[in-house]
Amino acid sequence: MIVDKSITQDLGVNGLAKVVFVTYYDIGDMLPVVEATPEAGSLQGGDKSSGKAELKVASNVISASIGLKETVQLPEPVNFTIKLKETEKFAVPLCSFWDFAQGEYGAWSQDGCHHTDSNDTHVSCQCNHLTNFAILLDVTGVEMMYTHSVLLQYITFVGCIISIVSLFTSWLTFQCLGSLQNERNSIHKNLVFCLFAAEIIFLVGISRTEQQVACAAIALLLHFFFLSAFTWMLMEGIHITVMLVQVFDAARSRLKYYYLFAYGVPVAIVAATATIDFTAYGTREFCWLTTDRWFIWSFAGPVALVLLVNACVLGYSLSMVCRHSEYVFSSDRNGSSNFRAWIQGALAIEVLLGLTWVFGYMYINKETIVMAYIFTALNSLQGLFIFVFHCLLNKKVRNEYKKLIHLSKKAQSSTKSSSSIKKQTGSASYELYVPAHS
Repeated sequence: MIVDKSITQDLGVNGLAKVVFVTYYDIGDMLPVVEATPEAGSLQGGDKSSGKAELKVASNVISASIGLKETVQLPEPVNFTIKLKETEKFAVPLCSFWDFAQGEYGAWSQDGCHHTDSNDTHVSCQCNHLTNFAILLDVTGVEMMYTHSVLLQYITFVGCIISIVSLFTSWLTFQCLGSLQNERNSIHKNLVFCLFAAEIIFLVGISRTEQQVACAAIALLLHFFFLSAFTWMLMEGIHITVMLVQVFDAARSRLKYYYLFAYGVPVAIVAATATIDFTAYGTREFCWLTTDRWFIWSFAGPVALVLLVNACVLGYSLSMVCRHSEYVFSSDRNGSSNFRAWIQGALAIEVLLGLTWVFGYMYINKETIVMAYIFTALNSLQGLFIFVFHCLLNKKVRNEYKKLIHLSKKAQSSTKSSSSIKKQTGSASYELYVPAHS
């Protein structure tokens, strides 16, 4: 327990004060959680749906006093840490004390006390008075929360597997189809690669909080790859605009500048965050950025800026296509429709990625089940949506798929024909060499 020296000076005699601590190991079992008025800061047992919380004593009772007289209010708060006798996942720890002024025999209350920090074994509190302290656990709805947790884990696993397979298929499409090799395709390959790496790391490591250093490394990699995915999305918007302005001028490649920006900026942001405070990576629940000290804004800030800039860039590009298509694409009637499709696809991906992390931010700041389900579903299926927008809905890619299917069928047909000829030839040879019976 940490006690400010001004307290001992005010409550002691000649600058000296007696500090007494007593630990009661089992008395908490005999002090039930009773109903009392919530206005007084007291705790209520029962069902939360009726305005009451289901509570239980989870630590020893610690009695603390200073001086010879009863202490009601302290000039400075005291800080202390209590070890838990039992823990329960999803339960909320409450810094409490036995208030003899409540009811006939007293009741547990939180008045003047609040929780400052906790882990799986200890809870830290701050109170403005000294009395009989204990940690109570609010276990209201814990069983329901556990059920939701299992469902969310299942959705995450299935969704991430679908997303990873879709992203890998998209990458193979962009990598192997020769007719798709251009700068825009290279942007798509890098976008898909970043999301592919992020999804695998997310699936395997997001909950690996046992090793602090490993968890921090996982959080750092997730920070980098998700930021890189957003910057590559911005590069696509810029590339479409540049193509419109320069009217298919492909003489000078801009790809090296895209690489420099799309990977350089995330590296700089991640390096700055890690340099300021490496402990910002990794929390007790997840291997991700902590929400303390505003470090989450090292991700949310750049993402918000990218979404805003990219929306403006794509909006400007779309307005150019709509206003000047008869002049810009006079020699290519399909040019205008191609650019519209590209811009619409880029906007769709922006909306998808943007909404995913908007719900993610809302979930982090206000942990509601609805936000958790929406964020988990959107985050897990990003790869599938990218495969749909950039592959299945792309006419050029569909034509390449049709060619591959046609070649595959043709090869199978050729193989069957060859096999049939061999069988016929073998049959003729058999009849030739077997002597006839007389």
